[in-house]
Amino acid sequence: MSDIDILKKEIKSWYPDQTFTDTKLSEIVRRLVSFFATSAQIMQEAKKTEKTSIKRKNRVLFKRNTK
Repeated sequence: MSDIDILKKEIKSWYPDQTFTDTKLSEIVRRLVSFFATSAQIMQEAKKTEKTSIKRKNRVLFKRNTK
């Protein structure tokens, strides 16, 4: 069973009263995966930005303290 099939089965279990076509279920899974992939990219970029910002602040503080 592929990861996509596992996700489809899981979604079906969350909504037992709903009947999904395979096409609709595939679209739901694609969008769900896309959402999480985009979220992970945004979080990774935020971490990089935060680290860069901290490095800049430390560099400025170090220059001030050494003068």
